[in-house]
Amino acid sequence: MIKMPSPAFLKALLRRIPPATSRNLWLLTAAAVAIHNTWVIYSTQDATALLVFSVLCWWGALTCMEDRLEDLRPRPSLPGMVLGFVILAWCLIRSGLILDRDTVIYALAPLEVIGLALLCTPMRRITEFWHQILILTLVPLSLVGEKLYPEELLSVTTAAMASMLLSLLGFDVSTYGRVVTISGQASVSVMERCSGYEQIAQVTSIAIIFLLAFPLRSFMNKLLVLFAAPVIAIISNTFRVALLNLIIYIEFLRNSKDDWWFIFFHEGEGSLVFSAIAVCIFSWFYLKVLDKELGPPPSIPTSSTISTVD
Repeated sequence: MIKMPSPAFLKALLRRIPPATSRNLWLLTAAAVAIHNTWVIYSTQDATALLVFSVLCWWGALTCMEDRLEDLRPRPSLPGMVLGFVILAWCLIRSGLILDRDTVIYALAPLEVIGLALLCTPMRRITEFWHQILILTLVPLSLVGEKLYPEELLSVTTAAMASMLLSLLGFDVSTYGRVVTISGQASVSVMERCSGYEQIAQVTSIAIIFLLAFPLRSFMNKLLVLFAAPVIAIISNTFRVALLNLIIYIEFLRNSKDDWWFIFFHEGEGSLVFSAIAVCIFSWFYLKVLDKELGPPPSIPTSSTISTVD
């Protein structure tokens, strides 16, 4: 027999529901929009990296307005509110027509943020959300960057670095262009998908989010972290390419046809392990730079240094 909840329990549960204030309704709408955008990418795109990148950008947008959430009081103008609803409605309808290669998927997130901003503030003050708009604009910018970045140069450089790493580990390695070969037998070709662009886009986006959420004072430090982000991503991808080469070499020695590990680190979720490592290394580096700018914490006088005046 199923026991029904008591009226007292239901009343206590209802009291926990936040009141329907304008702030709470706007936050609920923003959460629904972010979840819907993520779901559309998950259900239509055969690219885990894009899903992770989108979640990363939504997280960055939230981080940049975290200190404003308590005092948030939506006061949109009537034209802005109408325009915001129109933008969100169009994004909702258009997302239902998205197929695998539809580039509109990249434009939905920044459009939805603009729509949310118009529901929160008058049109003349929409620049208050420029951090959030910029961060979600990184999604379509990544598509443009993918078309323009020097893929061959990056692939050849990654192959040379992977070859150097394997040589330091004691392997007999030769390199020809983008092809890395161990002992003249096991070869890996660093093609476009292995060039490291996805890692570069993710870590560079983290750098931009950190600079907006936890800004640095020094212009040189800002340049330093923006330069360090792609370098860390390239080094992380170099370790990934070297690992793929080792997997191929080990399977060759074993005369095995099992390529599960290679597929996992090449196309599966395993490739995101190295992206996560790059993000963690960059986050540690950024915090070190930030701590250096802030300086050491003020020292607390000990009892031995406190003098008493009678």
